[in-house]
Amino acid sequence: MKSKTHLILTGAIALAAAAATPASAQSQSIQARISGGGGSGKCTVEVVVQGSADVQIRGNQGTLRTLSGNPAQWRRLDCNQPLPGNPSNFRFTGVDGHGRQGLSSDPNSNNGVAVIHIENTTGGNEGYTADITWGGGLNNSNGNWGTGPGNQNDNWNGQSQNIHARISGAVGSGKCTFEVAVSGSAELQIRGDQGNLRTLSGSPAQWRRLECNQPLPPQPGNLRFTGIDGHGRQSMDQNAATNSGTAVIRIENTTGGNEGYTGAITWNGGSNDNWGNGGTYNRGDGGDSWDVASANSGVQGCQDTITARLRHDHSHAKDIQLSQDAVRVSRRSNDLATIQGDGLYRSKNGNSRQFTYNCVYDVRSGQVTESAYR
Repeated sequence: MKSKTHLILTGAIALAAAAATPASAQSQSIQARISGGGGSGKCTVEVVVQGSADVQIRGNQGTLRTLSGNPAQWRRLDCNQPLPGNPSNFRFTGVDGHGRQGLSSDPNSNNGVAVIHIENTTGGNEGYTADITWGGGLNNSNGNWGTGPGNQNDNWNGQSQNIHARISGAVGSGKCTFEVAVSGSAELQIRGDQGNLRTLSGSPAQWRRLECNQPLPPQPGNLRFTGIDGHGRQSMDQNAATNSGTAVIRIENTTGGNEGYTGAITWNGGSNDNWGNGGTYNRGDGGDSWDVASANSGVQGCQDTITARLRHDHSHAKDIQLSQDAVRVSRRSNDLATIQGDGLYRSKNGNSRQFTYNCVYDVRSGQVTESAYR
């Protein structure tokens, strides 16, 4: 969503009257297994679908959304490099699986996101495999995706991998612990609940984990960095408090081979107001900044799911618009949040229809578990 999102975090807000579908519209996310090859790009998708589903690929991340039938399942997502924001000569090939699969959105016209739609007509579980390939493209269309051409054949120097932190949800003093594997030199960035690892020299650096008790706020108090293990050098190059909320850590591996590096940043507090998507957030009824970050991820997942369902249920629908004003988010429990909003879509004859929607989002698993619109 390009426009600003205004979230209202409230206490208990009742679900909309529309019934949620228990099995459909669920989503599963996966990090691609990256081989690190240069030159032309390729990602291979393998999933299991019983009804219909959408596969979304963006950078080195994949999301599988069940539209009907039993929950779809990932088997693998293998890429030789992340999908760039504007790939050249982009192509889709359905490799196997009975039924229908096709490219429903090209990343060049969909903000860097490739969407594959799968319809299983067999009535049972079916495995589907597909490839996307491209000749090159820029990886700088979405901020921290990367800084250079995606068609370099230079060990991915300047390329990056993104990760979402696993959030435990604790309040009080903040802490994030990272673990990466670096062969030459790399730069690690942490912003909110997201991490970005950029290879500067040597073989492609790899994420192993990013764990935080809460997202890093834009203005953390008394931010400190500690390098825990790994031969070589690691240091904090940029403090989040003076770098627009982004902590930057540089790692230099002098061993000549792959080396694991673990480090931690800690802070005492800081405001998370106006964090993420440029929106304005009011405080919720839970753990301050953790609520804001969870709400932000939940709204995006909910709106993506509702859009996919509308496209599936109404083939004539076009120009689907979800209002970004006063999206309502409430905590149902420690792990569940309810999201409500409204929007409209236009049919081919130009008529418009307004609708409301609601979702239930599991903040621990990062999945939309229920969704409905009317």
